[in-house]
Amino acid sequence: MNDSASPAAPSFADLRKTAIDLLPMVEEDADDSERLTHQTDRVAGAFRRTRLYSLLIPKELGGLELPFVEAMELVELVSHADASAGWCLMVQGVMGASAGAFMPDAGARDVYPDGADVTMSGQGVPRGNAREVDGGYEIWGQWGYGSGIYHADWVHTGCFVMDGDAMRMDAHGHPVVVIAHHPKDTIELKGNWDAHGLRATGSYDYTVKGETLFVPAARCYLFDNPAQMRGGIQY
Repeated sequence: MNDSASPAAPSFADLRKTAIDLLPMVEEDADDSERLTHQTDRVAGAFRRTRLYSLLIPKELGGLELPFVEAMELVELVSHADASAGWCLMVQGVMGASAGAFMPDAGARDVYPDGADVTMSGQGVPRGNAREVDGGYEIWGQWGYGSGIYHADWVHTGCFVMDGDAMRMDAHGHPVVVIAHHPKDTIELKGNWDAHGLRATGSYDYTVKGETLFVPAARCYLFDNPAQMRGGIQY
């Protein structure tokens, strides 16, 4: 996990030009994306190919590690062409930033084995539950608002940690929440995103396949005050 073999990082000016050059295609596909209720393969593929989906992933994992204000300027540009495309770009950035900065090394090697060309989505707000078991957690439940999840490789899922039938509480009386990361093929999309606006974000509900799903501890971290494993001051 280092950036020595990664392509030379483009400057912010280069990334801004890339985003501007993609705007006609984003706008052209906006109606199709609305009809599909998720981004088109063409738009998602272009964002991935041009590294816009890796704006906030730490450099150590092959990402661009942009300052947040610069990343949000690019999101704003894309949103002028299609607000849903901008929203999905923002979500990918947030997921990449948090997973990239806080996931333990062994988990990061699983998720980013060949660099930052990885898409991630899901719902970090806890809507499901987790049970601590040997080597990790078993998770279960149903989560909503997984923006961009149609094109995700990995899923980022928040869970309340349970002790029997009761939520585990921390020293301040707050529920303990764990963020678990698992491959897209471990979930079932409910396909129920039927909104008046931002339809093309594909913010479907999802659940794990089977009664529970085991997620190794190395692909998890606690929601509150996780240890920063890599990346700069913005994390």
